[in-house]
Amino acid sequence: MQKFTPTLEKGPIPLRPIRDAARRALLDLLDSVRGRKALVLEAGFEAPLGLIADALTLKEHGVEVFCLLEAQPSVVDALVDKGVRQLVYLTHGQLGACQAAARHVRMCQQGAAAVGGGAHSFDFTLVLMPGRTAVAERILEEQGVLGDVALRELALDWVPLDEDLLSLELPSAFKARRLLNTWSSCFPCATACFSFQRGRTPAGVELTVDRDKSSLFLVARALHQLQQQWGTIPHLKGKGDSAAAVQRIMSRMRQEQGTEAPAAGADGIDTLILLDRCVDMVTPMCTQLTYEGLLDEVFGLTCGQMKAEAPAAAAAAAADGGGAGGSSTAASAAPKKVYGLNSADAVFRETRDQFYVGARKWLNETLRTIQQFRDQGMHTADINQLRGFVAELREKFVRLPLHSGLVEQLAAAIQAPGFVARQAVEAGLLDEGDEMPAIEDLMYQGEGLLPVLRLLLLYCAVHGGVPTRHYENLRRDILNTYGHQHLLTLASLAKAGLLQRREGRRSAFPAAKQQLRLLLQEGEQIDESSPQDIHYTFAGYAPLSVRLVQQALSASGWAGIDSLLQQLPGQQFELCQGSDEQGMPVERRQGGGKAAAEAAAAAASGRRRRVMVVFIGGVTCAEVSALRFLSQKGLANCDFLIATTAMCTGGSLLSGLAAQGAPQLAAEA
Repeated sequence: MQKFTPTLEKGPIPLRPIRDAARRALLDLLDSVRGRKALVLEAGFEAPLGLIADALTLKEHGVEVFCLLEAQPSVVDALVDKGVRQLVYLTHGQLGACQAAARHVRMCQQGAAAVGGGAHSFDFTLVLMPGRTAVAERILEEQGVLGDVALRELALDWVPLDEDLLSLELPSAFKARRLLNTWSSCFPCATACFSFQRGRTPAGVELTVDRDKSSLFLVARALHQLQQQWGTIPHLKGKGDSAAAVQRIMSRMRQEQGTEAPAAGADGIDTLILLDRCVDMVTPMCTQLTYEGLLDEVFGLTCGQMKAEAPAAAAAAAADGGGAGGSSTAASAAPKKVYGLNSADAVFRETRDQFYVGARKWLNETLRTIQQFRDQGMHTADINQLRGFVAELREKFVRLPLHSGLVEQLAAAIQAPGFVARQAVEAGLLDEGDEMPAIEDLMYQGEGLLPVLRLLLLYCAVHGGVPTRHYENLRRDILNTYGHQHLLTLASLAKAGLLQRREGRRSAFPAAKQQLRLLLQEGEQIDESSPQDIHYTFAGYAPLSVRLVQQALSASGWAGIDSLLQQLPGQQFELCQGSDEQGMPVERRQGGGKAAAEAAAAAASGRRRRVMVVFIGGVTCAEVSALRFLSQKGLANCDFLIATTAMCTGGSLLSGLAAQGAPQLAAEA
């Protein structure tokens, strides 16, 4: 596994067994394929794989070559040179990945036929995660390679990213959710087809509007598996159509198990909260301003890994003029390193959830303290003090130069005129101002399409859509400014309901802002070093999603904001899971007044509640930081285990929706 990998033993529930089980399953599968192997990964899976098993371990189990599904024909020559005949594909069983795998198989077959007169041949094993799907078999059959490929399964559901954070690594789940309406109309028929024991997703669920709706089933199955390990979760709450769909699938799975369904575990999860990303589209479209969130916005994070120049290289490039409009050749040519950023990094553990300015202050103060001890304290310190200093150096000083360099690069990024202008527009929109002229000005001044679309989607989320009188003019100006290839991008956003005409509809944001205190009140300020509430995560805005979680766990529960919940999109539910006298699984609807009883029972037992919050469609780093803040500061008397289909930013959500229509938009993200 990669350096700086979290122990996974310090969270609300130890997650190490999940990682160990995934690692054993992967290595056993590789061992079952005899001979020298090439491991072919779908794009984006390198980082999750690194959290499960490192390259050295994989090589010990016969992997000679690593490559991606997008590899060029030249990879065949490399495989032949190394004497590799076994190709093992590791991919999710979804539409795009299966099509790419089929193309790669054909490419290798054609390449092998052309090398050495066809003397070399390959054996292909396609490993589908977390299981076989009907869509995978259908695609392979349509592409004419089903008979040439051995299909295997790898039950890899959850990837532990940190002590309190799990991911399914399904970024397509948000896109699938946005096209859920067509699926919902046939959902009763689809649920009748679900069979957990069969272990595969029915084709009727996957092949709908965008021909891939397996994500919700995979979320439900992964949660069902956790209940198998930790016991039935007594209390379920959820908001949004995807949340309700996942709950219904989970219920079906429990019913199929009958009396074999596990009882509630005393050391398991007390409450499960399912949140559809679409309930709160304001938050991801805003710019995150925690240290980790800003790193994700500027550099991009993948499973706690970041590619960036070494701080010394970045500083040298800036000194040479590369960072200020001079020659950028040195900067662009500088090799990038991959850094693991998680709780195993002592410096990052202290700073990741802080407001960016507070993190910068902490780093400067820590460096100053170490320097003062070096200059003065070492001469008068006793042995114990010296040992403590050496231990602190070993744990922190190794990473201090890295993070000091990163905060300086972030400082340059947030001082850029474009960033400052976007922040001003965001602040105006959150205050319900009409910032359409400012957004248009940014577009005319040459701002990139992705930032402009983020602001437009934030405008729609706050105001309920673009005024009809502006809508067509806005579309025309976007196409004229950025190119008519983005017509499909706009159509995709409109189809998803993210960029739309207002047409009299009202947004729930004004009511939510008032009832949930989403913005700082007049005269209030953020304490950069020691904030008192979660407003610091977005420079004055408290994430709506996290406020909903906080309210769900309060004494009044969601009953206290019932009218607001009716205005927010999607269904809502609160259930108790248990069993009847015969041991059969049962569910009972739970009123909002039960929240106080839950809290009282947990307090009486002498332990904090364990609450699992699942974001279906993605969660931002800043939202994760906000939940940790609530737990650490006692604003929610519980420990959070956070799970998601994928980590996200507003840019990644947009690029996922628009990638087919505009490849350069995806690249810009």
